Amino acid sequence: MGFRSVDFPEADTFTLNLFAILAQKEREMIASRPRLALQAAKKRGVKLGNPNVERQVKILVESKKRKTDEFKAKMLPIIADIRKTGCSTLQGIADCLNRRGIKTFTNKSVWFPASDGKPGNTLCNALGREKTAPPSPQDVG
Repeated sequence: MGFRSVDFPEADTFTLNLFAILAQKEREMIASRPRLALQAAKKRGVKLGNPNVERQVKILVESKKRKTDEFKAKMLPIIADIRKTGCSTLQGIADCLNRRGIKTFTNKSVWFPASDGKPGNTLCNALGREKTAPPSPQDVG
């Protein structure tokens, strides 16, 4: 018994092969259109992509730094308040932040005392410190 189609019961092997060949030709034509359009645009002298990549990278870096600085400014008073309760280790501060439900820079719910491969989720990242350095009193108030 050969292949039977519910939608097209009278289709035989020849018909199915013909449909497969037509589908393959259509895939090839669809794939070639963008390639041909890009070649034509290049011949017309159209410059594709971002014409000023360095400027865009600079804008992105400045934006990231500004957001990081704003987050740090928001976190320092909170961490100072936590330190006043007697928490002085990064682990203790991270635990307090987790209990308070304060989100990390990357909007995660869990803080870690040192780098764990998740940038933005660590106290060291929030304070702009190396992972081995605990926050100093001048950092937190």
